Amino acid sequence: RSKQWYQRRVRAASVDELLNIGFASLQCIYRCRHRSVISGACETLKVLSIATAPRPPASHLPATWLDSLLHVLESPAVSSLCRRSGGLPEAVEAVLQCNNIVLTQRTVEALLRTAELPYREKYLETQDVVQVHALHMLRLVLSSAKLRLHLLEYISQVCSLCYSGFVHELWVVRNASFLLFAELVNYILGHKITEFPATGYRSNLSSSELKTLYPGVYNQLLSNLQSAGSSPSIYLSLMLLSVLYTKPQCTDHVFGKHLFQLLSCKRGKVRAVAARLITIVCSKDVVEECARE
Repeated sequence: RSKQWYQRRVRAASVDELLNIGFASLQCIYRCRHRSVISGACETLKVLSIATAPRPPASHLPATWLDSLLHVLESPAVSSLCRRSGGLPEAVEAVLQCNNIVLTQRTVEALLRTAELPYREKYLETQDVVQVHALHMLRLVLSSAKLRLHLLEYISQVCSLCYSGFVHELWVVRNASFLLFAELVNYILGHKITEFPATGYRSNLSSSELKTLYPGVYNQLLSNLQSAGSSPSIYLSLMLLSVLYTKPQCTDHVFGKHLFQLLSCKRGKVRAVAARLITIVCSKDVVEECARE
């Protein structure tokens, strides 16, 4: 049936009926491991949230369902047959499609608080790492074209989470941090990637524009480059720097200086990427000046 048909049925239902339908969809997400069932439940939540948000008697329902989702995320007593990162992020994104700015920002703030919680000393293989699930949820929220406009003020904090998580001893934390950073790069560049024959895929965003639009990200990038490759998180900085379109005449001298320092890094991959970036990012004058230093 068409989406309009479902929306008409939603408008005809009472508030209690809508509440129960929403919670029934959540139970499917909590307890079922079948991918098609989870996708169908998320689509139901999306239709319900969009239809009830502008309807005053039922406008509070998206917030109620979202509170239930965040409670499941933070509660260690609640277990799920499926991986929480496989169903909960899509459910959160579905509810946020109601396009409530306050609700979106409150959700992102709650996810950031969860992601910043201290980790336990040891984790069993069967235990959930709630911080990882929060990182996956943030990634899906960042990827939503409808929600990304409300997240500008949190970009610096998300970037900091990626840098700190990428050096964690747990692989699941490092993996979630890397995936989130990759989505953060797409957010910053606005998905406007251009193919250059000599250099591969690069963006139309220069380093000076990055400094103006995202000063927090720029400062963390610069601070990480100053570590001269002592931390594994240097790979994230090189990843971001490699896709910035920097015109040689506008190149920051400081980038060239730190890239030259990375040529002495003990990690061979860092030296290789830094050498390639020097030929792309740095003008001839910057290369000569850094070589003299």
